[in-house]
Amino acid sequence: MDASPRSERRWPARLRSLALNLFLLLALVAALDWYRAPDARAVAVARLNTTQGEAVDFQAQRQPTLLYVWAEWCGYCRHTSPAIERLHRSGQRVVSVAMQSGTDAQVHAYMRKHGLTFPVVNDPDGEISRMLGVGVTPTIAIVSDGRMRLATSGWTSEYGLRLRLWLARWQAGANRDQGPLAPASNAGDRAAAEVEPNQLPPPGRTQPGIGERRESRP
Repeated sequence: MDASPRSERRWPARLRSLALNLFLLLALVAALDWYRAPDARAVAVARLNTTQGEAVDFQAQRQPTLLYVWAEWCGYCRHTSPAIERLHRSGQRVVSVAMQSGTDAQVHAYMRKHGLTFPVVNDPDGEISRMLGVGVTPTIAIVSDGRMRLATSGWTSEYGLRLRLWLARWQAGANRDQGPLAPASNAGDRAAAEVEPNQLPPPGRTQPGIGERRESRP
C-alpha cells in the first residue's frame, strides 16, 4: 500500500541526480571547448585568401563570421558540414579552412560531391591551422569586430550554432555600447604550443574522441 508514496519520494532525488549529471556534462563540454580553443589573437589578425581569390580580413568584419576548420578525412565533419552549408545559404557569413585535404582541385571535387558551396581556404600542409592554434577538426570559431567571441570543437548541431551566433551578436553589441575594446586575449594563446607531435594519432586513425587530429604531411 505504501509503494506509491515511496516511489513519489524518490522522484526529487532522481531529478536532482539528473540535473547534476547534466551540469557535469555541460561543464565537461565547456572545458574541452576552452582547452581546444583556437588562438584568439592569431584568428583576429589572420589574413587569408580563399581558393576563389577572396581576401578574408576578420578585423574588417562587423557582423559575426563563422570560421570553420574541417577536413575531407574527418568523420565528424561529414555531419557538421551540412549544417554549416545551411547557415551559409541562409545568409550567414562563413569562411572555412580545409585542413590537409589535398590540392585545390581535390578540395573542390570533394565539396561538389557533397553539395558544399561555402568559401574555402585550402591548407594542404596544415600550416594555416597551426598558425590559428587549431589541432582538431571540426573546430568552429565565431569572430566579429576583430575578436573571437566563441569557439567549439567536435560535432555541433545547426541549432547549437545558431544559438552561439545569437550570443556572439549580443556580446558584440554589448561591447560596442561599453566603448572601445581592450586587445583580444583568450586561453587559446597557448593552444598551438600544446599540440605536440606525440598527441597526434598514427596514420589511418581519424576519430580520437571529440574532434580529430591529423599528422602533418611531408
